[in-house]
Amino acid sequence: MSIVVRLLAAVCFLLVSSGASQALDEKCYLVWNPAAFAGAVNRYVDLGEAATIKELSKAIARRAKLHARNPPKCEPPLSTSTDLSAFCIVLWQPMKSRWPRIQGIGGLIELPLGRFKAEDFPDYPLVKSGNTYFQFRSSIFSSGAPPETDDEYFPRCREHAAFRSQHIIVPTRAEALADVVQLRQSPEWTRLWANKPRYVPSEAIQYKLIEEEAKVTR
Repeated sequence: MSIVVRLLAAVCFLLVSSGASQALDEKCYLVWNPAAFAGAVNRYVDLGEAATIKELSKAIARRAKLHARNPPKCEPPLSTSTDLSAFCIVLWQPMKSRWPRIQGIGGLIELPLGRFKAEDFPDYPLVKSGNTYFQFRSSIFSSGAPPETDDEYFPRCREHAAFRSQHIIVPTRAEALADVVQLRQSPEWTRLWANKPRYVPSEAIQYKLIEEEAKVTR
């Protein structure tokens, strides 16, 4: 893995020592670390809303600038917009039952989104099972319009949701491994993969990618 991709992953998690990114295969997948993500969320809870918005905005801008100067040979699975959405989904809790809509991040081509139901996966592009936040994985994104920026999305968060006041649980590796099995057995997961289109890779491939996230949890 190139030094550029490693730096991109480090900025994504905003944790210098998280160890959150590792090479998975030739497609330049980066492994999401649920424990590192939960630790970052809790740090932002302690910082408060205003300081969190300021820090996330700066980190995303730094990453975008780095990407522009030294584009990797292939895109990592997290764009700046999905980074932002992952944190926002957990840090801001909707005042109603769920978010009116997700951030405009584009489509994850390697998922059967035609059968995707927002009520089944309210934390998309994350998926929560037990106390663990996993990330849906794709090496290709598609969007009919440019992704929303932080300037567009942060005001929406503040309008429709309240900033989290309580920490989330940081899962252990054992807990994450149990939670990923629970995810695969859930009716929501079964519905997502029922009669998938031929162009979408198998459920087993997506599950293996998410299972890898559980294995690297520290």
